[in-house]
Amino acid sequence: MIDPARKSRPKKSAKLLMFWTVAVVLLVNFFMIGLGLVFLRQSREKYIRNAEVQSQNLSQALEYSISGMINAAEIAVLCVVDEAERALSHGGIDA
Repeated sequence: MIDPARKSRPKKSAKLLMFWTVAVVLLVNFFMIGLGLVFLRQSREKYIRNAEVQSQNLSQALEYSISGMINAAEIAVLCVVDEAERALSHGGIDA
C-alpha cells in the first residue's frame, strides 16, 4: 500500500519549488529595475552637466560677440569725433 505521507510530499516540494522560483525571479527583476534606475540617474546627471557646460559656452560666445559689436561702435564713434575735431580745427564742418 502507498503511504499517505508520501503522496503529499510531491505536492509540498512542487509548491516549494514554485515559491523559490517566483522568489528568485522577483529578486532578479527588482535587481534589474534598481540597476536601470541607477543608470538612468547617472545619465540624467551627465546630460545636466553637459547642458550647464553648453549654456556657459553660449553665454561666453554671446559676451564676446556683444563686446565686439560695442568695440566696433566705439571705434566708429571715435573716428567720427576725430574727424569732427579735425574739420573744426580747419574752419568748420561742410555738409
